[in-house]
Amino acid sequence: MQKSISRRYSIGGKQIVVFDDLFTSDEIKKLHQLLARLPYHLSEVDTPEMRHNRNWAANLPLPMATGTPILKQCVDLAREFYADRQLELRRVYVNFNRYGDMQYAHRDAEDGVTALYYANAEWHDDWGGETIFYDDGAEPAYVVAPKPGRLALFHPFILHRGGVPSRDCWEARLTVAFKLEPCS
Repeated sequence: MQKSISRRYSIGGKQIVVFDDLFTSDEIKKLHQLLARLPYHLSEVDTPEMRHNRNWAANLPLPMATGTPILKQCVDLAREFYADRQLELRRVYVNFNRYGDMQYAHRDAEDGVTALYYANAEWHDDWGGETIFYDDGAEPAYVVAPKPGRLALFHPFILHRGGVPSRDCWEARLTVAFKLEPCS
């Protein structure tokens, strides 16, 4: 697995690190096929204030994240990149977003690392779906496009919002969210 950083950005001293070309197109396609067939439920909310607007998601058992090659490599890379911190995987789920869905800016946690794997096997620039990161003044500051097989690692307290696909897109935007927290 190649581990070169494609992009890096900092907001308020908190890092966003993006990795590309970690996996082959065949690996990306196989995982996408698996994730596309999962049973999704309206179970996720971006913030407690927006609990009236639930998002489609599928929770994954932790053993699946450590037993599926690409998912395991994402977790391993996050732990390796933040080797100075002892991180424990606490939760893994797949977001399933379609045109017309609503996503709200939110923070994941006060500490730890969020890893976000962009799981679509194909994505066109005109389909949108970028993840938007906001600065400390809640202004959009940085954007990560949902390139197939891309992995973004970021501090979970950075305000961010998952983008929804444009009307031109007939695919669901699939992302795997890994929540790693310091060992207690």
